[in-house]
Amino acid sequence: MTAIAPEQRTAVGRHRGELEVILASAPAGAAAVVSCAARPATCGPPLHVHAASDETFFVLSGVLLVYVDGQVATIPEGGLVHVSGGMPHTFQTTPDSPARFLVMYTPGGSGQFHIAAAHAVQEHVGPLPRE
Repeated sequence: MTAIAPEQRTAVGRHRGELEVILASAPAGAAAVVSCAARPATCGPPLHVHAASDETFFVLSGVLLVYVDGQVATIPEGGLVHVSGGMPHTFQTTPDSPARFLVMYTPGGSGQFHIAAAHAVQEHVGPLPRE
């Protein structure tokens, strides 16, 4: 069993939003979980693929637009979209609404990437702007 208390999470700023890595590196290939908060009209990462893992988005509040392999899905609060490994995808928020969502990577391991990427940006560029 792995139990994570709120104070054990790692908060990082990336993609003009806030990320909180809930479960960064799971044992035995289990899932990694990242909590995201994005302002209105915020684009996510560039179109990309995860060759070795699936990615599942669960929208806690707001609306998320998810592009997967040539199709756009509008995911409202309480909605979920699953992206199989190897599928090109990205996401963004709508122009008028922020969004909060969870991202689960299976198998785990991607949580460490978010932490390392945020540190690299801050080290080479400086702190990311809040606005």
